[in-house]
Amino acid sequence: MGNTLLATRLEKSLSFLRTQLRVHVPRHGRHIKALDVLTDRNLVENVKPNRILAAHRLAWETFLIVAAALEDRRNTASPYTRKRLATFVKGPLEIEGRDGSPRNVQFELTVATHFRLASCAVYDGEPDILLLFGQERVGIAAKRVRSLNPTQLRKRAKEAAEQIDNSKMRGWVALNLDARVAGIAYDGSGGGAITEELGRAFDVVSEALATLGSPNVLGHMMFGYLASWHPAVGSEPAGLHFGVPFRWMCIPRRDGDEALFNSFSRSWAERFDQRMVAMQRPTFNRL
Repeated sequence: MGNTLLATRLEKSLSFLRTQLRVHVPRHGRHIKALDVLTDRNLVENVKPNRILAAHRLAWETFLIVAAALEDRRNTASPYTRKRLATFVKGPLEIEGRDGSPRNVQFELTVATHFRLASCAVYDGEPDILLLFGQERVGIAAKRVRSLNPTQLRKRAKEAAEQIDNSKMRGWVALNLDARVAGIAYDGSGGGAITEELGRAFDVVSEALATLGSPNVLGHMMFGYLASWHPAVGSEPAGLHFGVPFRWMCIPRRDGDEALFNSFSRSWAERFDQRMVAMQRPTFNRL
C-alpha cells in the first residue's frame, strides 16, 4: 500500500471512529498528525524518516483495528470498547512519553484484531482479551516489553502468567517485542539472514517463557514490528519496507491441546494471510 492509499484508509477509519463507534478523535492528536504526514505532497523532503515510519505504522494498525471493530459491532462482549478506543487515540505520534496506556491499548487491540480479522471469536474480559479456542474460552494477557534486560522480560512474562491465573481460566501470554527486533536491518525481502536473526531474538524469549510454571499458561505469542526507510537511489524512488513477524507456540497441558493448537493455528494463519492480502488491495471497499 502506497502512502496515498494508506492515507485514504486512515481518513476513513477516523471517520468511522467518530460516526459509527462514537469515539472522539483529538484534532491535534497523533492520528491527525499521522494523516498530515501521509498526505504531505513533499513527504520525502519535508518529513524525517522516523516520523514517516511512525505515521505509517499508526495508520496501518488503525485501519486494521477499525475494520475489525466495525465487523465486531454485533458482539455484545466486544473487546473494541469505547473506553479502549478512546484511550487508543491519545498520546504523541513518535515519543511515547510517561503515559504508555495508549500504546498498551493499541497492542491489546492489535492482538484481538489478529484473530477477529481471521473470523475468530474474541471478547472483552480478564486477563485482557478472551479468545474462543476450540470450544473453550481462554484468556490472552498482553504485555509490551520495552526493556532488553532479561530480568524485565521474565518479570513481564510472570505478570502476564499471574493475570491468567487470577482470571481462573487457561490462556496465552502475548508479548510485544519491538525493542528486541528493532535493530534488525529490514530490506523487505524476508530473506534467510533476517529470518535467522528473528529466530534468535524469539528463541531467547521462548527460553525465558519456558520457565513459567503456571499450569494455566497454554503457551505464548510474540509480536514484532520491523521497518526501514530507504532513500532514493538512482531511478529507484524512496520507500518504506515493513514486516510484522509473529511466533505462536503451544505448551500442551492436557491431552488434545497440541492437536487442537496445530489445527486451530493452521486454519487461523491461512485465513489471516488471505485477509491481509485482500485488505491491501485498492479495490477493498469494506471500510
